[in-house]
Amino acid sequence: MASDSEGPALPLLNDLEAPVWGHWGLEPGERIVEVGSPSRPVRLEEVGSGPPVLLVHGASGYGPYWAPLVAELGGYRCLMLDRPGFGGTDPADYSQATYRDFAADLMVEVLDELGVEKVHSVGASIGDVWALALACKYPDRVLSVTLLGAGPVSDGVDVHIGLRVLRSPLGALMVRVPWRERMERGQMRQSGHGPALDDGRIPQPYVDWRVEMTNQTGWRVHERAMMRAAIGRGGWKPGLTFNAADLSSLSVPVLMVCGTSDPGFEGFDWGGFVAQMPDGAFVPLDGAGHEPWFEEPEYVANSLREHFEKPLE
Repeated sequence: MASDSEGPALPLLNDLEAPVWGHWGLEPGERIVEVGSPSRPVRLEEVGSGPPVLLVHGASGYGPYWAPLVAELGGYRCLMLDRPGFGGTDPADYSQATYRDFAADLMVEVLDELGVEKVHSVGASIGDVWALALACKYPDRVLSVTLLGAGPVSDGVDVHIGLRVLRSPLGALMVRVPWRERMERGQMRQSGHGPALDDGRIPQPYVDWRVEMTNQTGWRVHERAMMRAAIGRGGWKPGLTFNAADLSSLSVPVLMVCGTSDPGFEGFDWGGFVAQMPDGAFVPLDGAGHEPWFEEPEYVANSLREHFEKPLE
């Protein structure tokens, strides 16, 4: 496994990812931009051309985990950002700003380096926070927001027991345990993706990539550090979630798609959360898991396409 402070070289990343991208017939380009002071590299993978879409992942993986979705999302320039500590992006110190400000500022710096003025902002899981943070802090840089799967966007969302353990002293040992295929498949089933595993919608190359990516990179160590900055003893720390005033101030359309088999679907009123937004729409997707595009890639892509066109009407 890589050390706590080092990630893999880019050729290793590309070798690990190639079978996943190839399964969906994709050959993404790669961009490394330098942001911040002192500067640090941020990696993006890029598929397609057209209006830009900035996608920010959750803890289940970076670029390749978007493959089923972007394969269906023709006509758009999909920019898939590696969050700090994942893929080719260096880990970050989250103590210098609130989590939301850190996320929004990093995304704007990336857009500036790419020469992109406005994007459709898409997040998944904790990436939901990133997508909303950009729209709240820099509304003039956002065309629309899409939230895929349950994420820590409200104080009312429970902190999953697994995340509490991850941030605890026990988590420091857990992140160094070698990962196995049976462990990965078990985690996917817990995330609501059992049927998609059984019928091949989540294919073997993707499972293999998840196992090798976990064993050969330091992402679990870095994600634990992030969670320690985001979770306190009483729940989510200030500066992570969004309140009614934040939501009512959003000036762009917001779409949320959440699978009914997502572990975070129950126990929180997602429809009520989205209803606080001036132009919000909530779509519960029957039988889909935490990454709903694995169960219904065409449906989710078409929903995004219709949503993206709204600001242009």
